[in-house]
Amino acid sequence: MMVIVEKKAHKSSLASKRLQGVLEIWEREKSAYNYHRLFICAHHHGKKIRAAWIRANESAFDYVEQELVKTLSKVSSFEVEMLHSPVLHQLNPSAKNQCNSLRGQRAMEIDLGGKTIRWPSRGAYASSNNAIRQWMATVCLGRAARSFGREQLESIASKNLKYNIATTYIKNGDQSYIWTNGSAKLGATDFPLMDIKRLPK
Repeated sequence: MMVIVEKKAHKSSLASKRLQGVLEIWEREKSAYNYHRLFICAHHHGKKIRAAWIRANESAFDYVEQELVKTLSKVSSFEVEMLHSPVLHQLNPSAKNQCNSLRGQRAMEIDLGGKTIRWPSRGAYASSNNAIRQWMATVCLGRAARSFGREQLESIASKNLKYNIATTYIKNGDQSYIWTNGSAKLGATDFPLMDIKRLPK
């Protein structure tokens, strides 16, 4: 389950109340639905500020009050993930391709040599570019601009579209494709075809 809640600049905002509502659901239903861990990630205008994993036997309210109280004034949005129904697999690090076939639909927790690593967040930022994500963002911006009817969003969506066309769109005779990192990806081409005609010009 994924919930994005927007928060204005103060603790008593509607978004903060919505976060409290999500925590109430977590505390009330974690036993019945076998919720295993709660992931909370605080963002400021899209940039990650702080993330935390909370076990089912811990109080989410207490954690937010004690650990995130100093962060709340800076937060513009929260991402909340409720992980449930854990399945244990014994993996052989030397075997090939088994992780992709056995990993969870939403997240994975790997314990190896006493060190535990989790998803949906590795706690690190990727410096590489990804054409598929760039075009996904373009499609989302265009849809948001149409849904909300705001000129500012339309301008941003249009600039994003022009940037992606200038940096990744290649035309070769009658053929055109999305080129990035030395190759053309079919998946990256699907998104422009899906929605490019409906984006703001």
